[in-house]
Amino acid sequence: MIGIVVGAALAAATTLLGTWFGTWLTRRHQRADAAIAEREQRLAQMQQLVIAVGEMMSARTL
Repeated sequence: MIGIVVGAALAAATTLLGTWFGTWLTRRHQRADAAIAEREQRLAQMQQLVIAVGEMMSARTL
Protein backbone atom coordinates (compact mmCIF):
# COMPACT_ATOMS: atom_id res chain seq x y z
CA MET A 1 0.00 0.00 0.00
CA ILE A 2 2.78 2.44 0.92
CA GLY A 3 4.58 1.52 -2.28
CA ILE A 4 1.55 2.48 -4.34
CA VAL A 5 1.28 5.84 -2.58
CA VAL A 6 5.00 6.52 -2.99
CA GLY A 7 4.82 5.48 -6.65
CA ALA A 8 1.84 7.75 -7.27
CA ALA A 9 3.60 10.66 -5.54
CA LEU A 10 6.74 10.10 -7.62
CA ALA A 11 4.67 9.88 -10.80
CA ALA A 12 2.89 13.13 -9.98
CA ALA A 13 6.15 14.89 -9.14
CA THR A 14 7.77 13.60 -12.33
CA THR A 15 4.79 14.74 -14.40
CA LEU A 16 4.87 18.21 -12.85
CA LEU A 17 8.62 18.48 -13.38
CA GLY A 18 8.30 17.32 -16.98
CA THR A 19 5.50 19.80 -17.63
CA TRP A 20 7.50 22.64 -16.10
CA PHE A 21 10.61 21.72 -18.10
CA GLY A 22 8.63 21.45 -21.32
CA THR A 23 7.08 24.86 -20.73
CA TRP A 24 10.46 26.37 -19.89
CA LEU A 25 12.05 24.87 -23.01
CA THR A 26 9.21 26.12 -25.22
CA ARG A 27 9.54 29.64 -23.84
CA ARG A 28 13.30 29.52 -24.31
CA HIS A 29 12.87 28.54 -27.95
CA GLN A 30 10.25 31.27 -28.45
CA ARG A 31 12.64 33.88 -27.03
CA ALA A 32 15.43 32.62 -29.26
CA ASP A 33 13.14 32.73 -32.31
CA ALA A 34 12.07 36.28 -31.43
CA ALA A 35 15.71 37.36 -31.06
CA ILE A 36 16.59 35.84 -34.43
CA ALA A 37 13.60 37.55 -36.09
CA GLU A 38 14.60 40.89 -34.54
CA ARG A 39 18.19 40.47 -35.72
CA GLU A 40 17.03 39.61 -39.24
CA GLN A 41 14.74 42.66 -39.27
CA ARG A 42 17.62 44.95 -38.23
CA LEU A 43 19.82 43.41 -40.92
CA ALA A 44 17.13 44.02 -43.55
CA GLN A 45 16.80 47.64 -42.42
CA MET A 46 20.55 48.13 -42.62
CA GLN A 47 20.60 46.63 -46.11
CA GLN A 48 17.82 48.99 -47.17
CA LEU A 49 19.77 51.91 -45.73
CA VAL A 50 22.92 50.88 -47.60
CA ILE A 51 20.95 50.60 -50.85
CA ALA A 52 19.32 54.01 -50.29
CA VAL A 53 22.67 55.66 -49.56
CA GLY A 54 24.19 53.99 -52.62
CA GLU A 55 21.34 55.26 -54.79
CA MET A 56 21.74 58.77 -53.40
CA MET A 57 25.47 58.71 -54.05
CA SER A 58 25.03 57.47 -57.61
CA ALA A 59 22.32 60.10 -58.26
CA ARG A 60 24.72 62.81 -57.14
CA THR A 61 27.41 61.66 -59.54
CA LEU A 62 25.06 61.81 -62.53
